[in-house]
Amino acid sequence: KEKMLCPEANPLGIIPGNHTRRIYFGKAQNNESVTSNDSIKPAEVIIERSDEWELLDRPQLAPQLPQPLQERFGAPEEALLRFWVNGEEKVVTSGQFPVTTSLAEYLRYHVGLTGTKIGCGEGGCGACTVLLHAPADTMLLAPNPCMANACLRPLHSMNGWEVTTIEKVGTPKAPHPIQSAFVKHSASQCGMCTPGMVMSIYGHLAKGGSTEPQDLQGCIQGNLCRCTGYRPIHDAMRESIKVSCDVKVRLQPAVPLAMHRDGQTWFDCANLTDVFHVLSEYSTVPHRLVVGNTSTGVVKYYPFHRNDDPTVFINLQQVPELHEIKRGDGNGITLGAACTL
Repeated sequence: KEKMLCPEANPLGIIPGNHTRRIYFGKAQNNESVTSNDSIKPAEVIIERSDEWELLDRPQLAPQLPQPLQERFGAPEEALLRFWVNGEEKVVTSGQFPVTTSLAEYLRYHVGLTGTKIGCGEGGCGACTVLLHAPADTMLLAPNPCMANACLRPLHSMNGWEVTTIEKVGTPKAPHPIQSAFVKHSASQCGMCTPGMVMSIYGHLAKGGSTEPQDLQGCIQGNLCRCTGYRPIHDAMRESIKVSCDVKVRLQPAVPLAMHRDGQTWFDCANLTDVFHVLSEYSTVPHRLVVGNTSTGVVKYYPFHRNDDPTVFINLQQVPELHEIKRGDGNGITLGAACTL
């Protein structure tokens, strides 16, 4: 627990976060007094605690749930997370992976599907784009299928979902027409962004998106390319508008569950009653309400908060009440907190 940082020892103003918590900063060197490389001393290791870091010692929960929660979610040690990747069923047991594991990490390092890249790790570059189909009983206002940044998507939120990756779209021996168009127009150089680009175009067409030039170009607004340039990418996109992008999936209903590892517990809630039962037990410990999970990516730019390292994760993605839009008797309208733009 010595990952502590004294504010006065951080003259560069670097805000500690996920990417800096294992790095120590010492006092800056006075460059004017340096006469040779030999006089440059390594940075000091700062081990003093500060209030900002005191909550790294987060409460540790026991694997056993209180009886009311166990009746609703079952015993964590018996929980099985089932979902499908490219048509193949995957089963994750409770405690097999940390509850902070992302879908991208699982796909790359445990399934071996390395076409899903991890670039920025905060949902900004689109290199990890995958296609998702929601469980059969989930009320979603977004078109089904939908696109997702796998680096932000928690593995434990995949209960009942179907994932399609670039490996399902095409192979080197049998590329998809979108991939062939990228090759024809030299729309790839380093290749880091290419799988995400292809998946975004594929997903846009698979859900019946408009093929108007402006709309088609807009489907890659969440994908960044740093070397190729967008002109050949747009040329490849224009050639892709008439291709078929049908995805055959078998949607399964999701079930409420709880999973536990390393003192942290994940709850998959099916309705608001589930949510309030969990909060009634754990509202006093660091907890996170998970929907888009975008805060995971940007939290490193802000001062540390007690919920940045939560003990309890409460998944709201499949709570139907939070996806509803209701019109009142007058001019009022009620939007569920999980509704998409």
